[in-house]
Amino acid sequence: EEGAGLAVEVLGQGVRILGAEARDFNFDGVFGGSSTQQEVFAEVGNPVLQDCLRGVNGAVLAYGQTGAGKTHSLLHQGKDAAEAGLLPRIVAGLFSHIARHTESLFEVQAAAVQVYNEQV
Repeated sequence: EEGAGLAVEVLGQGVRILGAEARDFNFDGVFGGSSTQQEVFAEVGNPVLQDCLRGVNGAVLAYGQTGAGKTHSLLHQGKDAAEAGLLPRIVAGLFSHIARHTESLFEVQAAAVQVYNEQV
């Protein structure tokens, strides 16, 4: 079977693909399978939110194979706030900030796009 025995090991800011020929890949950040939604938000979502609150456009991109957890990490609503994905947390933080700053006027524009099998 192709891919049999293939494993991935998280190495700080990268991963090692184990198999007949081990290969290392480095990234800006890597989250292992035991990472929580809060940890992902703290490292990825909150910096984007803080930039948006300063008037800078923000974007979050998730790329990977089918079943890797992209939709869960980005969109998951969860039964409680601890399970919420990036976008629900960013939206909640954004509108919480707006509610606390009633002396200011805010304009919010947002879009979410999913590309699946090269279809938007």
